[in-house]
Amino acid sequence: MKNSFTASVVMTIFMVVVLMSLLALDVVEGIMESRVRLIDSNSQLNRFLFRGNTPIEHGNFAIGKLRDLVREVGKNNNVQVPDEFYLIDVSFLNMFEEDLKDETEYFKANPHIGELVHWTIIGNPINGTDLPEWLRKDLAIYEKKWDREDKLIDRVDQLYNWIHTQDSIHNLNQDAQSAKALVFYIHCEAGMDRYVEFHII
Repeated sequence: MKNSFTASVVMTIFMVVVLMSLLALDVVEGIMESRVRLIDSNSQLNRFLFRGNTPIEHGNFAIGKLRDLVREVGKNNNVQVPDEFYLIDVSFLNMFEEDLKDETEYFKANPHIGELVHWTIIGNPINGTDLPEWLRKDLAIYEKKWDREDKLIDRVDQLYNWIHTQDSIHNLNQDAQSAKALVFYIHCEAGMDRYVEFHII
């Protein structure tokens, strides 16, 4: 009975925080340098993982700006991103967002530049690091039970393997498999990581 009551209290607090955070959503137009972060890299395999906001600016995929930003952010973190790389755009947007349609069209027209991997993440609009430690621990311990839609744990594992395991990219296009360098750019609309997993891989 006590465990059931505790779980109810935890979920109630969690939902209140989520609802309050909905009022503070921060959506931006165009890629922002301040939101692009290097998350992981593997210099031996020439693979790089970045996190940021949507790379769509006024309906266009900002490939030039994105290329410049990942090289600059890499350099600022003592990581050299090659001038030429194949881009894996991992989009967390839902299927109704216009920016996702723009991304889809861009990669259909430019398959030699990269490809789109679409992982809709429903998530929640709060930054997990803002939650009390006890609540973060409970949510983390039982994540497999409550995270049935987003599959965050599996997706974090997939990203890690793409960066660190040579033959892990078999599920990507042939161009990715033959590329000398791969940049994985994961993003939602605003580039504010409210899932925590994609911030601290």
